[in-house]
Amino acid sequence: LEVGTFESWDEIRDFINKKQVSVVVVDNGPETSNSKDLCRDFPNVAFRGYYVGNKSDYLHDFDELTGKVNINRNIVFDDIVVGFNEGKFKFAFDKNNKKFNDFIGQWTPMSKMAAFDNQGNPTFKWGVAEGVWDHYSHSFLYWYIATMRYREFNEVRPIIKTSDEYK
Repeated sequence: LEVGTFESWDEIRDFINKKQVSVVVVDNGPETSNSKDLCRDFPNVAFRGYYVGNKSDYLHDFDELTGKVNINRNIVFDDIVVGFNEGKFKFAFDKNNKKFNDFIGQWTPMSKMAAFDNQGNPTFKWGVAEGVWDHYSHSFLYWYIATMRYREFNEVRPIIKTSDEYK
């Protein structure tokens, strides 16, 4: 399972083909034509992520026909933060790696804030202050949703070998 950044949509296509990616979730906005094209080119592999409100209790809902995945971002961010706190995520980066430090730096200002929904009901939302960059936080959320989809169709288990099997 990998997460990364790309400079172009062609790089994403090349990555999907070379790595034989099983599932990828991309941000649907603000520009939507490239994400639609990716879903068309990679049906049931590429999905466009849409954030939905807090009314539902599900984390995600994939629609294979449209290539969309509805994501309850606040519940998913809750789940991710619990995972961070419980040490469920392991990163293979040196602590001095600039991109890793940028990634961690974007999680630091994320906080759960009181809010109101469209009907004026009290709720909450995860976010950062105006003008603070949180791209890596959302990218990680899309990766997290993609891994959930992957696990729905594939048994994920460690590969254990005896010392004799390595010879």
